[in-house]
Amino acid sequence: MTSLYPLCFHPSLLPSDERQRECGDGIYVSNACFRQFMDTDDEQLVIIEISNGTRSVCAHICGVHESDDTVYAPFWMCELLGYGAGETTVELAHVYPSIGNRIRIQPYTSEYAKLDDPVSALRNGFENYACLSSGLDIPLLINGDRLIVSIIDTHNTGPICIRGLELEVEIEKPLDSLIEDDIESVVLPESKRARYTETGATNTIVDATPFTSSTFTAAKNDDFGGAMLSASMFDSISKPPTENRFPGRGRRLDGKDC
Repeated sequence: MTSLYPLCFHPSLLPSDERQRECGDGIYVSNACFRQFMDTDDEQLVIIEISNGTRSVCAHICGVHESDDTVYAPFWMCELLGYGAGETTVELAHVYPSIGNRIRIQPYTSEYAKLDDPVSALRNGFENYACLSSGLDIPLLINGDRLIVSIIDTHNTGPICIRGLELEVEIEKPLDSLIEDDIESVVLPESKRARYTETGATNTIVDATPFTSSTFTAAKNDDFGGAMLSASMFDSISKPPTENRFPGRGRRLDGKDC
């Protein structure tokens, strides 16, 4: 068994190198471990599967160190493998993933879109990776900044090796853009906002369209001029006034019923 530690515990890794390696899948293993895997096949890039119980992730060897039975990995990989609940031990195995050069991703944020060539910037961010799997959320180093992306699809049932290939990247709309779209979709245009009077007797909705109470709840208070629409307020608009006159029979002063 091998002990797993984040790159920040590496005895001699420079901070500048650590920053770059944190946005990749390169790991540091002992000299003995490196010789063991390189002796199996020295003609191809060696891909290592790191596993901890049912959790696993693929990586490539980017360097060695002197300590035996220790592997240093990027923090995102350590988290995925369950690092943090005491000392974490993992198993290393040599694997042979399929070759792949087409992936579909979804960035968390859209800041990268302000770059002159955002697609190329994203593609270059994968240079520190050798192996990808669908369902991973990984960090990329884009123009000096860290960007998290979700690997939506690799067009393969298992991990793919992308090292040395021209990568074709299909980009889904960033998550923060989808959130902004959702907020905008529940803000009523000015022509469709409710008009109120002090008595409330003449409330109307201009060009009204049906909305559920959850739609109104999701909107910001200031989107409605400081007033939040609710289900009860909507009912008061659509229901007719209640008859408040005295019901039943009365008795005249002369004693006769009326």
